Amino acid sequence: MSWPSCPWAAVTIIYGHAGKPFSSEKILQERVRRLMEEIGSPTYVTDGRTRGFSFHGLLKNAACYLAELGLSDTEIGSICGMNTVRHYTKRARALMVAHGASNRFTRGDVLPFKGRQIKEGAQ
Repeated sequence: MSWPSCPWAAVTIIYGHAGKPFSSEKILQERVRRLMEEIGSPTYVTDGRTRGFSFHGLLKNAACYLAELGLSDTEIGSICGMNTVRHYTKRARALMVAHGASNRFTRGDVLPFKGRQIKEGAQ
């Protein structure tokens, strides 16, 4: 089933110049590419190389941002039109878990293990 023939079950939040939803994914991607060129083709540096943003990368960033806001995989998939949300948001979710654990530790919510204690000067 192609994108234009899919039944619309959600509110469209991206519209073209005519005030109507984009008729195909390709047209939307081309519009995003043109907008990026108009603002100077933003780039980023990774592994010492300068790279340009891609539509796929922007979609992944959107999914990670929505995960950080607390949306479920189902909600993110519905908004972004993705089936493999967990794959793309894995690092964002791991970072959220790490921050939560760090916050619990610094607040003192984590208690030390009971048992053998280390004496001063012992190695």
